[in-house]
Amino acid sequence: KKRCAFADVILSDRVGKIGLERKSIQALEDAKMNLMEQKQITENKIQELQGEMHLIWDRLEISKQERDVCLSGNLNGLTPQHVQANINMLESLQQQQKEKLGALIMKKRQE
Repeated sequence: KKRCAFADVILSDRVGKIGLERKSIQALEDAKMNLMEQKQITENKIQELQGEMHLIWDRLEISKQERDVCLSGNLNGLTPQHVQANINMLESLQQQQKEKLGALIMKKRQE
């Protein structure tokens, strides 16, 4: 990046000048890049988990109204923990349905 003369004076490493040292600026820029990468990783994980949630909802035939209630439960957006908790709950419901279906099949076979 090109710096103008003003930036070179303000950001000078010399003692007595007002501003940040170049190494401090670089450390801040590195931290910013790291945070941006972490944000992207988190957003990707949230999208992945939301996709899984929608697939499970579809398989369990969860109504749009129930889905909307779940999604609006957190006004600040869905955190990965919130999404994972919902996936766990839906998988539990799916397992319960499988068990009920298995019991029904066994009962019908015995008749």
